[in-house]
Amino acid sequence: MDRLEQMFEQQKYLQEYLARYKPDAACIPGADEEEKFKNMILLLIKECTEVLDEINFKPHKLSKIKVNKDKIAEELVDVLKYWMNLALLTGLDTDDIYAMFIKKSSIVLERFKEELKNAKKGHGQVNN
Repeated sequence: MDRLEQMFEQQKYLQEYLARYKPDAACIPGADEEEKFKNMILLLIKECTEVLDEINFKPHKLSKIKVNKDKIAEELVDVLKYWMNLALLTGLDTDDIYAMFIKKSSIVLERFKEELKNAKKGHGQVNN
């Protein structure tokens, strides 16, 4: 079992454990999946804003915080855990995610190459 599989298994175990005590909050397939999915997306967004809270993302602010990479990493792990919950709800496993990631990465790269090609022909702008 690789590390990603271990992480998914641990997150799945956590959700199954949570289901014993708070079934409405656990991210396991079953009743009311749409509501759980919506809640997980909102929680994921919330965690993403907590990452923003750890950096100086407001250009108009005069006071700047000291960026703490450990705190950012902690918030990114929270983002990952909620993302994993969404994957668990949809039934995706690590093989599915890997295949989809590779496919999507290829598509994004091809789109970018096409944009560069069009920009060089005068159909757009490229900043070198």
